[in-house]
Amino acid sequence: RVFCHKYSLMIFLVLFSIYISKVKKSISYFKAQILYFLEPLKKQYPVYKFLLIIVFSMLLNIYQSKAQKEANNWYFGWNAGITFNTNPPSALPNSAMFASRGCTSFSDRQGDLLFYSNGEDVWNANHQVMENGHFSTGIYYLSTISTIAIPFHSDTTRYHLFCMNGTGSKSAKNNYGLFHSIIEPYYNNGQGRITNKDEFIYGVSYEKMAITRHANGKDWWILIHEFPGDSFHAFLIDENGVNPNPVTTNIGIDIQNWLDWNIGYLRFSPSGEYISAAYNGNADKVELLKFNNETGQISDVISLNCFEDPYGLEFSPDNSKLYVTSYLRGWGPISDTL
Repeated sequence: RVFCHKYSLMIFLVLFSIYISKVKKSISYFKAQILYFLEPLKKQYPVYKFLLIIVFSMLLNIYQSKAQKEANNWYFGWNAGITFNTNPPSALPNSAMFASRGCTSFSDRQGDLLFYSNGEDVWNANHQVMENGHFSTGIYYLSTISTIAIPFHSDTTRYHLFCMNGTGSKSAKNNYGLFHSIIEPYYNNGQGRITNKDEFIYGVSYEKMAITRHANGKDWWILIHEFPGDSFHAFLIDENGVNPNPVTTNIGIDIQNWLDWNIGYLRFSPSGEYISAAYNGNADKVELLKFNNETGQISDVISLNCFEDPYGLEFSPDNSKLYVTSYLRGWGPISDTL
């Protein structure tokens, strides 16, 4: 019997390896199917239970390490899109979205589209609005950074969706600021749905929102700027969800009752060690600050006053450069360059 069991295990591993090399579906669906397949084997052959689990984990880690393509499909602008699944990258003509400002899109590890959103609607991979996926018109739609999505810690079938009010929001809500929903893209055979919709986290806050990894490489920080005032609030996202008690730092520009000062990007460096904030309107200022991605504290602000209507921000991949773009109000030449 032991001899037969060993050969059965070898055959299973060969077939299992072939299956891994060909599978194109999401990791979550893949894991669910394999665990379902292993269940009767564990009951029939308890001696090999732990060996099967170890082998499965090793093969799955190899498979996951070769497929990290969650950001391979971009949807943005007026029905625009681009995919990096091809070489060279190619246009995606099938978008159902119009996004004048912030938007987000997410794919699985194999580069297959899961969803995208402009803060007003959430579309599935078939470019249809998900169940419960329409938000009230104008609440988040006109925000600089309207939406950000990240996966759950231990549940690869669900995603956090964070939305931020725009300064031009027209809402029946009593609160303006950071809101949280949950996306389940695999629900109903990929039709998807939104649950825990529009849970209020903090306000008043407009336009500015950014996210980065915690120093432990597992958790996240989501950062916003309060209005009015000079307060940055960093919320920890761990396996328990969003911690409602932020780490607050009072530093930098004091946004008074000028709504336009909220307009402009808030951006983390790739390392998570620096942040930059652009303040539009008559503020005309960009700030560069240090971020402690272990504690959530901010320090060492540097103010740059050489811009007219700064808006877009991005760091270079090696964290050594900060790129700034201007938001032109009407027609005219760009007066500032960096």
